[in-house]
Amino acid sequence: MVNWQIASFSVSTSAAGETSDALYANGRMQVLVNIQIKAIVPDSDSSSTPYTLSKHELDSIRLMDYFTHAELANHGNGWVWSTKKSPFAGSLYSTGMAEFQAEADSQLVQLWVSSTISEKKSIGASIRQPDNTVVRTSDSSYNSYIVLKAEPAIDYTYPENVGFEQEKAGSGHYEIDFVGISDPSRRWDQVNYYLTTKNHHLLYSETNSYEVYKHDNPYSDEHLECCYAGQVRADVDGSLSLFFLWKNPLGTKASKPRVGLKSVVNGLFPSGPWTAEAFADITVNDKKNSVCLSYLNFRDTPMQVINRLWPVTWGTVAKITVYDVHGNKGTFKASHTDENDGVVIHNDN
Repeated sequence: MVNWQIASFSVSTSAAGETSDALYANGRMQVLVNIQIKAIVPDSDSSSTPYTLSKHELDSIRLMDYFTHAELANHGNGWVWSTKKSPFAGSLYSTGMAEFQAEADSQLVQLWVSSTISEKKSIGASIRQPDNTVVRTSDSSYNSYIVLKAEPAIDYTYPENVGFEQEKAGSGHYEIDFVGISDPSRRWDQVNYYLTTKNHHLLYSETNSYEVYKHDNPYSDEHLECCYAGQVRADVDGSLSLFFLWKNPLGTKASKPRVGLKSVVNGLFPSGPWTAEAFADITVNDKKNSVCLSYLNFRDTPMQVINRLWPVTWGTVAKITVYDVHGNKGTFKASHTDENDGVVIHNDN
C-alpha cells in the first residue's frame, strides 16, 4: 500500500472559483460540486513525489456539512449527493454550465447535489488517507467550502401558475356511406389545448396509462391512440366528440394521419347499413414547452341515425404530471366539459 497524503483539497461550484449556488428543494434539481484534490508521497529527504489517486480512492471522497462534519447521504431525502447527473441539473445563479478546468496537477471529482429541505447549507469534502487520518476541506490547511441555498420548491397548480389556452387547429370533411351511396361532405373540427408552466419552461411530462386497448373503448383501433374519452352530444346534434392527451416529446410538431374511428349501424328508416369513416388528418404538439391536448368533433350526423351512428361512449381519467427545467412539478387530470364540446383540466391534489 502506498502511504499517500493530501497536499491540496478544495471545493467549488459549477464555475471555477465560485463558492455559492442555488437550487430548488424538490429533490430532483441538482447543482454541481467540483472537488479538486492533489496527493503526494513523502520521500525520506523531506521532498515528495506527486501521486495519482486511483478511481477507487477518488470514489472514497465524501461531501459533508462544513461545520458539523456530518456526511451527506447518497440517497433518500434531505441533502443528497450523486455521481449521476439528472435531467434537472443546473443552477439558479447562472444560465449555462461551462466545462470546469482543474488546476495543474490536481485531480477533479464532480458530484451532483440535491435537497428536499429549504435552507442554506455549507458543504465541504473529506477523504481518509492510508494512515487512517480523515482529511477535510474544513481543516485549517485548506479552509474550503461552498454555500448552497435551497429555495422552496414550486408546486404547479391551475390557474395560479399554469396556463391553459386553446386554439382552433383544423377542420375538414369525412365520409358517411348509406348502402353504397357516399356523402363525403360531413364536417369535422379540431381544437388544440396547450398546458404551460408560468415560472419556468416545461421540460417533459408523464401520463398514466389510458391507451385505447385498456379501457371500455368499444373501438379497439390504433387510430384512437392517446384518446382518453369519446362522447356523443346526444342532446345537441348527435355528433361524436373525441378527446386526446398527446405524449412526449413536448413541442415537437407531429402529423397524425387518420385519427378517429369507423362505425357501422343499421338505420331505422330507410333500412340498410350506415357507415361512417370518421377520420381526420390533424397536427399536434405544435407549441414549444407545452403539453398538447385535442378535442376532435365529427358533426353533421344524419337525422335517420342521430344518436345511433355512434352507439357507445367511453371515458377514463387522463392524468398528467409536468416537470419544469428545474424539476418542479404539477399533477393534473384531463376530462371534458359537461356539454362534451371541449377539454378541461383539474388539479390532482
